[in-house]
Amino acid sequence: MGVMDRDHDAASGVADPPAPQGGLPRYPTRTRRIRPHGGGTSGHTAVQILSDPLVTPSAPPHPSRLRALLARLRDGEVGDPLRSDPWHWPLLTAWTALWFSAKAVKGGQSWHFSALGARLLWEGAGKHQPPGGLDLFANYPRLQSGPLTFTLAEPITWLAPHNGLVAAELVMTVLGLVVLFAVERAAFAVRRDIPVSRVRWTVLGGGMLLIPIWALTGVWYAHFDDVLALTFAALAVWAAAVRRPVLLGACVALAVDSKPWAAAFLPLIFAMPGSVWRRARASSFRSPSRRIALGTCLVLLVAAWLPFLMADPNSLNAAGFTIHNVPDSALRALGVTDPTTPAWDRPAQIALGCLLGGLAVWRRRWPAAILIGVCARIALEPNDYAYYFAGLIVGALCWDLLGAKSPRPMTTLSLTALVFALPTLGISPQFQGNIKLWTMIGATLVALAGPAARTAADAMAADGASKRRTGAFAGPPQPSSALGGLRDDLGGELRGHGLVPQVLPREHARAVRERP
Repeated sequence: MGVMDRDHDAASGVADPPAPQGGLPRYPTRTRRIRPHGGGTSGHTAVQILSDPLVTPSAPPHPSRLRALLARLRDGEVGDPLRSDPWHWPLLTAWTALWFSAKAVKGGQSWHFSALGARLLWEGAGKHQPPGGLDLFANYPRLQSGPLTFTLAEPITWLAPHNGLVAAELVMTVLGLVVLFAVERAAFAVRRDIPVSRVRWTVLGGGMLLIPIWALTGVWYAHFDDVLALTFAALAVWAAAVRRPVLLGACVALAVDSKPWAAAFLPLIFAMPGSVWRRARASSFRSPSRRIALGTCLVLLVAAWLPFLMADPNSLNAAGFTIHNVPDSALRALGVTDPTTPAWDRPAQIALGCLLGGLAVWRRRWPAAILIGVCARIALEPNDYAYYFAGLIVGALCWDLLGAKSPRPMTTLSLTALVFALPTLGISPQFQGNIKLWTMIGATLVALAGPAARTAADAMAADGASKRRTGAFAGPPQPSSALGGLRDDLGGELRGHGLVPQVLPREHARAVRERP
């Protein structure tokens, strides 16, 4: 008599009937693929053995089917629209177009700085004006952008009237979607321990918060330099996630070449997954990946800035450009009452960002480098322009996706509410400055000391380093006679990190036999 199986759910809760004398199972068994706990999109499966009693086709369905369906709904296995199709991108694109149309009216408030710098750099100054070219930064310290910004702005000024304003706004708007895409791809590469749909939901929620602020920065203010710096910073995060040291060093350097304050992102150079994800001892800085990233970054930085310094050493005077210290700034909340920017302020912003960012990398929290760098800038910034906070939201989204223990846009939402919602309640400028200052301090502390994810790559790298440290005392390795041992070791390591569910003892495979 052949084997008869009935499609019976694994969560029925019915215990296996006792086996008869002789040790053989009373009923035939079958195998079924189950999804690991926490979703089902990570690509890992296990085999569960079900012992189903032979029942007649007319038997009523077991009541546990409803409970099993509810469990699958709760885990996101059924009814998750982002599980298989990335339809969040059409939504984000439509949301971007809506905010572009809203901010494009009377937008482009600061595009003339980029257009003027491009003209002075490539065409020179007019009569009775200080020379441009390589003397640009020495004679025009008001232009606070980097040489890459003026280089990329030059061809845009040819595209349309008004120095290519509309084309520039379109380019900067598209770069906002590029930032979201880069951060999402970085999350797919690093956070393989979570379902794909969870990443997409977080990108959708965080993108809905980022896009309005990005439109304010790139369309209303048209700050081409800040847009380029944040775009290259996001690409650097993606390069670190996929272990591309040349691309990582290049993106960090291009961010600094676009806007000098992006030097606070330099600790990202030392953020490489895999074997170099360990505490920054002296030996870890000799890692080939870090040397390649650092060398690439230095080459591009020297190539961009050295010609200006050689032509006129006074080009460094551009760092001394001052703006007003407004009452609601975080700098004034610190007790600095100077009417304009103090001479120590700009170097302190970069130094503090690099110091705290390096601490984050040392603590294996490199996704927080952008957030910490921007927090250091805003905490010591004498003014309160709204476009400063675009970098804050980009950094918060990177942390929510790559560093937070549970990938949800909670940090992004909290910072958006504290920075933009509370000031609308009619509070005093001094209290607004205190809110900005303590928000930056709180976000930095959360990124440095709060709950953080221990991703699969980080966990395996740490375990590998531990095994290498203890391997010297364990004697020479024993040769393996077959691939089974290697497969068992890998499976045990993956199960230890939660990437493959463990199989209960009662679910071990048993021979399938026909009933006599």
